[in-house]
Amino acid sequence: MSVAAETLPTTLQSYELQSDSGALRCTISNLGARWLSAWVPDRDGQWEDVLLGYAQLQDYHHDSAYFGAIVGPWANRIAQGRFELDGQTIQLQQNQGSNHLHGGDQGLHAQLWQCLEQGPQHLRLGCSLPASRSGYPADVRVEVTYRIVDSTLHIHYQAEVSARCPLNLTAHPYFNLAPRRGDISQHWLQIHAGHYLAVDEQLIPQREEAVDGSLFDLRQPQQLATLLAPLTQADCPRQLQLGAGLDHCWLPEGQGLREVAVAYEPLSGRQLRVSSDQPGLQCYTGNYLAGMAGKQGHYRNHDGFCLEAQALPDQVNSPRAAACIYSPEHPYRQHSCYQFTTRSG
Repeated sequence: MSVAAETLPTTLQSYELQSDSGALRCTISNLGARWLSAWVPDRDGQWEDVLLGYAQLQDYHHDSAYFGAIVGPWANRIAQGRFELDGQTIQLQQNQGSNHLHGGDQGLHAQLWQCLEQGPQHLRLGCSLPASRSGYPADVRVEVTYRIVDSTLHIHYQAEVSARCPLNLTAHPYFNLAPRRGDISQHWLQIHAGHYLAVDEQLIPQREEAVDGSLFDLRQPQQLATLLAPLTQADCPRQLQLGAGLDHCWLPEGQGLREVAVAYEPLSGRQLRVSSDQPGLQCYTGNYLAGMAGKQGHYRNHDGFCLEAQALPDQVNSPRAAACIYSPEHPYRQHSCYQFTTRSG
């Protein structure tokens, strides 16, 4: 796997993908390998773009929400931007308060990726991130392949490193399955997980907790309006208050590629099924979108939600650290899927 420096792009590009059946149309950009749009029909055959983002491609240069981007080399947070590796302390950029978030300001989301292969239903993009630029302890080379099969978008990731290095990649699309009807409060969400990670004030995981008896128990579908309603109450649960909504990682049951979450919007009938082979699923309910100028005017908080398949936040500073360290002999691989369907009611 290689990304040739002499063919690196210098201008923004976008690429259109469409399934053979016509059930799904997507746009991908070379800036951050971003998933820009997902056009899908509702139960009555009315098409809408169910991804949040900007009206103009150049606006993504100044994006602070990571709309649709591939993020890394480390998705999510690293406490203090610091970790130990092979007896050395590695200090990364602290770009969200004291924490390192989504690979820093020069992470994968900010790079122009090279188009390596393109077809009507697939697109393969590549990006090289030298250690001298990122601060990570190795050069990182990443390839992401988007492939549409019927109404499902598959995302295949592979990455190689020049030396031992932590990696955690994810896609960061924001969904609203009925964008013209308002915010995400009418959506129902199910996550197939019996445990989640409780966080501190910096949203760094502190402990693994069972979801039983808590608002984090989404093993049966729950309406987001119900989950977010306590934010307006004096006795709002501390965990919900810390992130101004959901911004937590669940630990889906099972291993390998399996369904990890289902979202459903009853007015449109649109349903999203997410499958992943990763140990974690970060759910973020768009808690800081207010005022951003988007595709159809200014967004409000909770106008979209993210379901990000990934390793665990700050895993590199946990007893599970070894599982997220990669080497030249041990490359990174990931496979996630987003399937769009409709239900009658």
